[in-house]
Amino acid sequence: MVREDAGPSGMDPNGPPATAVAVKARRIAERGYRGKASKGLDMPLDIYTDLGLLGALIVVLAYWANQADRLPSTDWKFPAANLAGSILILSSLFHAWNWPSVFIEVFWSLISLYGLIRHRRGHSPA
Repeated sequence: MVREDAGPSGMDPNGPPATAVAVKARRIAERGYRGKASKGLDMPLDIYTDLGLLGALIVVLAYWANQADRLPSTDWKFPAANLAGSILILSSLFHAWNWPSVFIEVFWSLISLYGLIRHRRGHSPA
């Protein structure tokens, strides 16, 4: 029998050692069951992750629409979608900083902004 005041090692200071099964049961009760498949994959979905996923979806859909000839790159909606997507991805990176991702998203945003400005000024694509 495992006493409630047994330490983290499972040893009861006033009695016999707790069994390995009892120690594991207590740890599961305290931390929750994660199973072997989720080991190292604890990625809770929070607002930052949700925003980043939405941004990635927007960028991928814009790229797919461009490749499927449904959204030409000369249309203002293409750089606008890329700008919106990259800003959403950047917002997720402020929560979980990653320099390479920040680097590419900043340039993705700047290039998309450049495309929107060119379109607004009436320049034809190069």
